[in-house]
Amino acid sequence: MNNKAKLLLENSVLEKKANIHGILHVFAKDMHFHHKFDILDKDQIFGSLLQPEVLSSVENCNMLVVDDGGNELFVLKQLGSAVQNFDFLYVTVYSDYIKPNCVIINHVDKYLCSCGFYRSEAVMTCEKWGEALYEKK
Repeated sequence: MNNKAKLLLENSVLEKKANIHGILHVFAKDMHFHHKFDILDKDQIFGSLLQPEVLSSVENCNMLVVDDGGNELFVLKQLGSAVQNFDFLYVTVYSDYIKPNCVIINHVDKYLCSCGFYRSEAVMTCEKWGEALYEKK
């Protein structure tokens, strides 16, 4: 992802700083997480959905960041109705099937629309992956 596109998306999140009170980062257990959002100066919780304390902290955060190596839609579905506790979702997305079991952005859009969210921003790389910001309708 080029720096200009990434900055655009991060600025979009930064503009919503006043509305964000806590951030839950969900990622694959073997991944080194790269989105810190330290600039927001908000409480941040990092972990996998396999950790019970992560699910119990859903109520303390209103922004969810999901980067699970292609399983983002699975993670969102695993949250079930708890996804409704969030106002903002920052999700790694794909424009093509570049990893086994990855789901393309249109499928994520469709699922999140059914949960009451819309995609407000997205940036994609030439490698066919990117990041999208979803907001509660």
